[in-house]
Amino acid sequence: MQIALEQNGGFWLLKVGYDERFSHASPGQLLLRDTIRYAAQAGLASYEFLGTAEAWTEMWTKEQHRYLAARVYPYTPRGLAALLVDLGRAKLRQWRSR
Repeated sequence: MQIALEQNGGFWLLKVGYDERFSHASPGQLLLRDTIRYAAQAGLASYEFLGTAEAWTEMWTKEQHRYLAARVYPYTPRGLAALLVDLGRAKLRQWRSR
């Protein structure tokens, strides 16, 4: 399974599904091949694997681009709570990476 969109001359792969039971048949790699072919035939300028770089993407590309993510929180108690939770998670990730 893939969730993707075509926007601004690029194919943006948002999410892929994976089921270990079918790993021997590599259906995800076949789907990738077909969607990369589609993007090339459609004349798209790029095919973007979004998210963090993984070992399985290295067979398709070694090139990486950094993207900026922006989050907007409403000025409400619930929005403030969500902001605090996200800040706490970011600090925890930062601490774990040391």
